[in-house]
This record gives sequence, structure tokens and C-alpha cells, in this order.
Amino acid sequence: DGIRDVAVTGVQTCALPICQYRDAIVFFRMGDFYEMFYEDALVAARALDLTLTSRSKDAAGSGIPMCGVPYHAADGYLARLVKQGHRVAICEQVEDPKKAKGLVKREVVRVVSPGTLTDAHHLDAREPAFVMAIASHDDEFGAALVDVTTGEFSVAEYRGPDARAALGDEIVRVRPKELLLPTDAPLPASGDPQLTIPVTRGDAWSFELTAARTTLLDQLRTHSLEGFGLDSRPLAICAAGALVAYLRDTQKVDLAHVRTVHYKTATDHVLIDPVTLKHLEVITGSDGTPNGSLLREIDRTVTSFGGRLLRAWILRPLVSIDRIRDRLDAVEEFAFRGPERARCRETLGHVQDIERLVGRVVLGTASPRDLVALRGSLAVIPRIHLLLGELGAPLTRSVLAALDDLADVRDAIERTILDDPPAVAREGGFTRDRKSTRLNSSHGYISYAVFCLKK
Repeated sequence: DGIRDVAVTGVQTCALPICQYRDAIVFFRMGDFYEMFYEDALVAARALDLTLTSRSKDAAGSGIPMCGVPYHAADGYLARLVKQGHRVAICEQVEDPKKAKGLVKREVVRVVSPGTLTDAHHLDAREPAFVMAIASHDDEFGAALVDVTTGEFSVAEYRGPDARAALGDEIVRVRPKELLLPTDAPLPASGDPQLTIPVTRGDAWSFELTAARTTLLDQLRTHSLEGFGLDSRPLAICAAGALVAYLRDTQKVDLAHVRTVHYKTATDHVLIDPVTLKHLEVITGSDGTPNGSLLREIDRTVTSFGGRLLRAWILRPLVSIDRIRDRLDAVEEFAFRGPERARCRETLGHVQDIERLVGRVVLGTASPRDLVALRGSLAVIPRIHLLLGELGAPLTRSVLAALDDLADVRDAIERTILDDPPAVAREGGFTRDRKSTRLNSSHGYISYAVFCLKK
């Protein structure tokens, strides 16, 4: 049980352990196609309007349902499945079929779910893409949020008589793309009955405090959670550790962009309930879309990550008078220095989504063009320093002081990657030294990209 052997038109594949991926459609790499079989093929054919075929028979002599999509166009099909709430396990050939002795070795290299889709063409650039994990004990809850496309990581706990309602309100505010719950946990009730979120069931052991703490300490590269304010927050630790374990298991990478976690308290910000957000049309208008909303009217940001930040600020207004004054002082200075503001906006217009570019590099889904885009975006930083160097608002000064121009990363990319590389790494020929076999492959390229960022 749990082992599938497939032989199609004389092409033997490896025995694939699928017990871990029973709730996912397996994209099984065979040459220039991703093939799907059995129930996976039936589901995918309906969802993608594909034609079912059958080129082999099972032990009973019946035809094995089969369908496939071209390897070079798989991202679009994958996104369509995920948008419909399906999970997709991508099983790749990890050795050359010509050199394989017997069955070609294959491994599941990534599982894509509604909360872990990273393709920029299928994400709203101005909205986060959170996965939320929830741990509970009686009527108390811990919640963890990770946007795997950017590495943003936060946790919270909900206690007291209103804990369940507070958690439901947070789900409506955040609108995660996916919920992660223990196997036997009931579904949480949100404050919006029309809100439908795909649910994934995680192993119960990953939500246990000891296992979750160990996972979290390893991910944050620390010996204690005290510096993150989590030592006395067991439910938050359970949710956070389980979520990290889930993302590591599905993305098959180190999650190098997730290295800090923020504990959110009720005293940090004004918590606006979902009914007020809806009636005041803060994020969405009367038709449920961003059209006509307060955010749509005031959002004049020129970068997508700036738009996401403004959205987060509106959802969680500050309560600290000192932080409010710092922000207002910075805004006032920009308001009265029109030329500097105009030049800054024009310069920022050349910056692409650095957060999500870095996320794709770390997750191993970046293209050579993503690295070139990252280099170009980082090249803007010295000009930002120059343009804003004379501003005196404390918040502006602190932001500039913390802004690293990452010259070493830019130089490394410049020395290695062509200015106009092919769209995908598997085509090769994207390095300046065309003889570089180490980098002119998808694996070598991704390893190099992660190395640049870790510097």
C-alpha cells in the first residue's frame, strides 16, 4: 500500500511512495510532460478540460486513466488547479534516464497548495499570501501566519471569553489562502460565513509543544525563544512550529528568508472588527472587490510591496503616540518637499517586487530573469540614499541607516548572469561564461542564487 508503479508505452518509472501525498494531485515527470494517473487524472481532466487517455492496463486488465500537460507550460495548469483549491505534488526525474539502471529515480521536489503558490503571474501583487496554522486547547488558541512568498512571519494567542470570536475576526481580516489544522481539530468559525478557505490537515505530533519548539528553534537559528517574546506563549509556539514543519515538508527547502518572528499583541494596534471594515469599505467596496474602497482611493504607492505595507497599516492602525508622531513627521516632510518626493517616486518606479523575488530564489522557483530583476532593483538603493540624504525626519533617517545597498550581491549577479538571459534556467546559456556547466543548469543556478543572497 502507498506504492504506485506505472509503465506507460514502455517507459518505466520508479516506484513512487504516495502515502504522504494522498490529498494531492501528483504531477509525474515523464520526458517533456507531467503525467497524471488514476484518480489524479480524472480530477485534473475535469478541472483543466484535458482529454483522458489510457495506454496501459492495471492488474485486472482495465485501462489506467491518464492525462498530461507539457512541461514548459506546466505553471499555468498548476496555478489553475491550485486556484480551485487542489494541492499538487511535483515529482521530478532526479537522474538522467539514459544513465539510469532500471527504474528512473524520481522524487517529489515541491508540493504547491493555495497558500504556497509563488508564481507572480497568478498572485495579487498588492495582497499578502498567508498560510495560517491554528493550535488550540479548550477555548484558547494560538495562530501563526507565514507569507511564504516574502518570509513574513507572525504569531498571536487568543485567550479569555472572547477568544473564539477574536480568532474568527482575525481570519476575516487576514483572509489567509490556506488554513493548517491538526488532524482532529474542528474548523474555526470566521466572522464572515461567505469566506471559504481551503483547509489542510497536519500531523497532530507537529502541533505538540516539544516538537514545535524544537522545529521553531532550528528555523530561527537560536537557542531560546525569549528574544521573540514567545517563552510564555505555548499555543503560539505550537502553531508556529507546526506551520514551519509543514512549509519545510512541502517546499523541500531551508526557508532561509524566514529567520525572525513577530508576536502580535492587542495593545500594538487598533483592532478593527470585520463588520466595521465591511461597512466602512476600508479594504473592499460594496461589491466585495477593491473598487470603491478606502484603500483603492488612497493607494498611490509605486511598488507592489509598498502597496502591501499600506494595506497592512490600514488594517492595523497604530496606537503608540510616539510612533504615530514619527510617521506624521516623515509624511509632513515629504509633503512640503515636492521635488525630492517626485524624484523618489520616479526612482522607485524602477524597483520590482524585491520581497517576492527573494522568496522565489530561496524556494528554488526563480528564473534567471528574476535574478536580473533583483540586481536592477538593488541598483536603485544608492540613488535612494542620495535623494533622501538631506531629509531630517527621524523615521526617514532610521530607515536610511538600516538600508544596505547589497553591493556584493549586485556584483555577483552582474559578473555571472547575462543581462538578457532566457526565461527559464532549464534552457541553459544564461551565464556570461558559456562554458560554466555548474551554473548552466537549473540546480546549479538555484544553488548559486541562494548563495548570493546568504552572503
